[in-house]
Amino acid sequence: MTDPGPLSLDDIQFVDSHWSVLVAEDNEGCRRDLRRALADYRFPTDVVEVSTASQLIAELGSNRYDIAFVDIALGTSSGLEAVAQARECGMRTFVVVVSGSQTAVDRAEAKALGAYEFIGKPLQTSDVHRVLDAFQRISSPSTALLIDDSGTARRLMTRIFERSMFRVLVDEAPDGISGIEKFARSPSDFVFIDLNMGILDGLSTARIFRAFSSKVKIVLVSGDTAALAELSGVRTLQKPFGPRELDVLLHDLYGLEHPSLAE
Repeated sequence: MTDPGPLSLDDIQFVDSHWSVLVAEDNEGCRRDLRRALADYRFPTDVVEVSTASQLIAELGSNRYDIAFVDIALGTSSGLEAVAQARECGMRTFVVVVSGSQTAVDRAEAKALGAYEFIGKPLQTSDVHRVLDAFQRISSPSTALLIDDSGTARRLMTRIFERSMFRVLVDEAPDGISGIEKFARSPSDFVFIDLNMGILDGLSTARIFRAFSSKVKIVLVSGDTAALAELSGVRTLQKPFGPRELDVLLHDLYGLEHPSLAE
């Protein structure tokens, strides 16, 4: 089986007409660089700028921003502490940390606060656009069909997808034949197939899917490490797995660079 490659960013169907972006930065030069990078991106953004931690907390508390670029040092205050306070109040904004200091402590704190990425200074337009590409994919819904003859395994995988940073709508099938029928009625972006199933095993099911569609992304799932190692030309995922392992795989399937905070 031949892997058709990652999904293209051009496949994304935009729902919103623009993104609301918050820039928390006390250096005018850095704010200017961010403004230029955002203006050069292919999707329109409405940008609000703040320069103090108190302003940052107030704006994040509104929960009206899609993305926030936050400098660690806002004058004598900490941008990360402001993000922490906003998180405690239920803030759900996609956060990107920006800083000239990239110590292990700073990066660990940013990761603990749920920041997606840590961008260094001086800012590079390519870094900003890379993060925006990731946000496009993370915020744009896609679909996955889970095929497994264990109802418990399907329920567990569904919960893991719900905890992923990506918006993936999940459907289920108890066997390969039912899965093929479901896909024929309503094609999915991804198909996750248990390798060891009765009647029609996972590999045979995957071959039928590949003959039916050259575009669908197929992932064979199993707790049998040796069996997965023998496969070629298809993505694999070892059981048990959690949201982190799933997000790593989805970055690959989408053709996205892995954020440094995922390391």
